[in-house]
Amino acid sequence: MPDDPRAPTVPPGSERGSIPYFDSVADRYHERYDEETPDGFAIRSRRDRLLRFLGPGPGRVLDVGCGPGVMATAVARRGGAFFGLDGSERMIAAARRGFAGDPRTHFAVGNAMTLPFRAGSFDAVISTGVIDRVVRPEAAIAEMGRVLRPGGTLVLGVPNLLSPYGFWRSHVVYRVAGYAKRLLAALGRGREPDPNLASAARLWLPRTARRTITRLVGPVEGVAYYHFAVIPYPLDLRLPGLALRLAPRLERLADGPLRWLGAGFIVKARKRD
Repeated sequence: MPDDPRAPTVPPGSERGSIPYFDSVADRYHERYDEETPDGFAIRSRRDRLLRFLGPGPGRVLDVGCGPGVMATAVARRGGAFFGLDGSERMIAAARRGFAGDPRTHFAVGNAMTLPFRAGSFDAVISTGVIDRVVRPEAAIAEMGRVLRPGGTLVLGVPNLLSPYGFWRSHVVYRVAGYAKRLLAALGRGREPDPNLASAARLWLPRTARRTITRLVGPVEGVAYYHFAVIPYPLDLRLPGLALRLAPRLERLADGPLRWLGAGFIVKARKRD
């Protein structure tokens, strides 16, 4: 599913989790990549880093959590066949409309923890906005590894627990907002909110992500950080001009000792033979 911090987190025992949210934004989600907002810049930065890790001529590529097919055009331009899977039926419907008649693209509704493909089916698997939302993230990573051919490439987006911006946004602002809405509802002053709003997305320590991916798929070949922000959320939304002016300058941190401040990172791994 697409990466969106506004989506509710999957609580234990829930299989649908944030799917209703992504169903509700499916028809306009693609537009977010063109928005001149802090979030728009962040997801463009993430996309560019993912594509650099993916490289040219990737062959058969599976995008787990493909949304409306944001990555499909870029993969097709590299001469690859694109297969997109998402848990949101409306996201897949939007993707099929957008790429109708393109024989290089294929879309299906499915679960990241039980991918409906044979082992070794793909040369590369890409995924962002998934492992922080699914009930069993390790199972999803293992499934991505299973459907890769030996020597194939996994490029996985991971939210960073070390990022002050990411931790504040996910574990403080959204959690407090969720509890506040539940309290207002209990007092009869608001609509009953989704209980997921009081939970936080699962953020990962970089070393934990590397260790987990190495164990379940194969050796990590690279890590690239993105989304460096100093204006705390939601103040950055109130000052979009300043946030956007700072964003390109802050992205230079990705190549220095402060790269761990990025709100997310992309991991490239090679499936062991």
